[in-house]
Amino acid sequence: MFTLALKLIIYTDNTISDMITTYSADFCKVVYISKSYDECVEKAVEWQADVIVFQLSNPIYKTQNFFVDLAETKLSPVLLAFTVVSHNEIIYSITSHHDSCLIDKLANYFTNALRNTYDCHFNYIGKEKDVDNIMTTRIKKLEKTEYLNDILRGVTQEEFFYYKRKGCLNLRDSGYYLYLYNIMDIEYMDHDLNKNIYYLVGEKLIDECKGVLDIYNGGEVFYINPTLLCIIINDIPCKSQALYQQSIMELVKKLNNIVYGILKM
Repeated sequence: MFTLALKLIIYTDNTISDMITTYSADFCKVVYISKSYDECVEKAVEWQADVIVFQLSNPIYKTQNFFVDLAETKLSPVLLAFTVVSHNEIIYSITSHHDSCLIDKLANYFTNALRNTYDCHFNYIGKEKDVDNIMTTRIKKLEKTEYLNDILRGVTQEEFFYYKRKGCLNLRDSGYYLYLYNIMDIEYMDHDLNKNIYYLVGEKLIDECKGVLDIYNGGEVFYINPTLLCIIINDIPCKSQALYQQSIMELVKKLNNIVYGILKM
């Protein structure tokens, strides 16, 4: 029985795209190497792509816009999203699919293509060998998020300090600013299929925001729900009122540039 190879479009840095394209596989064929998210969507429509392999890049709002653009095409390709977390490590996620053999083939294809340079970790709890590490990490983050949400609802001073200690919360004792960002009007319709990919993107958004907070006096970033992001900013100690106002305005502007960029304009 003859089966057509799946049409695959990739959007990664040049080194990784070279590794993928030079590694052969019978079940899929790279039909286009994209140079941008916009081009990736355009070529996905042109080629009616079955699979899109793409690298998460900063600023992460560009990836969010890519999801919106792709949804508007009404295409439903299998997505493989990955991020480089160190010089030799990659974390990746794949669309949930009823054909588990296809997912296994795609995962093996990706990891084998990069194995000489990267250790690739599949961020998916269905893989028994990784389930403990993945779930332990997720549970810790979920616990921390629940502590923060409970603080928002109102807690006693004793509860606050317990949560702060238990969750290693970066909340100082000098007062706070609270910012809420409505990331999008509705959740993605394919959230059940691409939950792990959106989780990966959400983690990168949190990391980008935390990077800004750490430049000043720290704070915490977490999701109240999939569409609502909360940022608790530690007040900035400063003797000069003018410098204080300038620092606050700079911090908020940087956060707005990260978060508001997510919204498709």
